[in-house]
Amino acid sequence: MKILLFTLFIVWFSHPVFSQNVYFTPGTWEEVLQKAKVENKYIMVDAFTDWCGPCKRMDAEMFQNNVAVADFVNANFVSFKADCEKTPGVAIAMKFKVISYPTLLFFNPQGQLIFRSLGYTADQQVFLEPFRNVLTIKDQKVFGYDSKVLDPGFPAIYTDAFKKDGVGAKRHTADEVVQYLDAQKDKFSEVNWALLYVYSFPLKYEQFFLDNFAKYKSHYQSEASDGVKRIAARHVNASMKNKDEKEFDLAVAMVQQYIPEQADELIIGWKINFYKSNGQWQKYADAIDVELKKDPNVDVDYLNQFCWPIYEHCDDPAVVNRAIEWLGSRSSKMKGYEVIDTYAALLYKANRLDEAETYALKAIAACPPTDCDPTGTNELLVKIRAAKTKSPGNN
Repeated sequence: MKILLFTLFIVWFSHPVFSQNVYFTPGTWEEVLQKAKVENKYIMVDAFTDWCGPCKRMDAEMFQNNVAVADFVNANFVSFKADCEKTPGVAIAMKFKVISYPTLLFFNPQGQLIFRSLGYTADQQVFLEPFRNVLTIKDQKVFGYDSKVLDPGFPAIYTDAFKKDGVGAKRHTADEVVQYLDAQKDKFSEVNWALLYVYSFPLKYEQFFLDNFAKYKSHYQSEASDGVKRIAARHVNASMKNKDEKEFDLAVAMVQQYIPEQADELIIGWKINFYKSNGQWQKYADAIDVELKKDPNVDVDYLNQFCWPIYEHCDDPAVVNRAIEWLGSRSSKMKGYEVIDTYAALLYKANRLDEAETYALKAIAACPPTDCDPTGTNELLVKIRAAKTKSPGNN
């Protein structure tokens, strides 16, 4: 009986379903496909690089020592890690056009790609949404290509763009890409679509893609939608560089026309960046208020990135006070050094010196000595105390 119980203990605790970690299947991609087919499970691929900070954070916070995530993922998915700059991950990156990290690729049990998720969020429920959603996708095939054929005949002009096993990537010029595409009869083939996508739609083919968006969408689904976002983002960046509101409006109209279901979320983020780049601080604050109304429980560390530029560059007292209100109303959630430091700096800028001193000291106390440098806050504290000396009645 003791032997039986010991055996059961080993089996129980060695099975990945009961692990604290997401179990990533070792071996080849072909073995992963076979395992998913036999077990009738979906596949999740963590496409990463060893230099990607958000990839490491996702791995540490979601895939390791997280029982809730591990139990759900291990029960429903065959998981695989693909270093996209090393074999065999390079072939996966080329096939599925992985050019930003982290990217999660989801496949059905038949090995066909059904969804891709870009970026990382520390909100566990939001992080798991695509995992839950893909389990409801029962289509045998979503994209207009066979996912199991990793190399459909990619030309060197395409494969050169990917770093592989220590060999650096070589980006060909837009003119070279256009010259190659001009010679191709089928502009809608998987190979030519991949080239367009990875090379960010050279200007000559931008309008061609938009004019034929419906056809590209029918073939490549969310990849085509991503294409619109990338083109529009290029116009947004140019509009910020040139302070050109007409070009900004062009990008807004583009997403409203082609991907209206994503437009509102994209536009508010673009407005925040556009108004910041132009120093239009009232409009910048208005755009942030729209974002906060959509999500009143926004993470304070996320909010911090919007408040710090106000301290650095905005001299409008009304906007400074709005930033103080955004953070102050969430003061109980301010735990990290950076956001407390920002709050102290804003209070100093608003001449609320006693409060500024209190939060500067809190920021210094929240600064771990091993990986944090409070020099900037110490310098701020000197300024605060000097200002208090000059204005002893200030509170």
